[in-house]
Amino acid sequence: MVFCWICCCLCYSDQYYMLFF
Repeated sequence: MVFCWICCCLCYSDQYYMLFF
């Protein structure tokens, strides 16, 4: 979730969110 906050653009995509997580 922290990463998601840092990269809002990535947060929009579920796939990217998982990768970043």
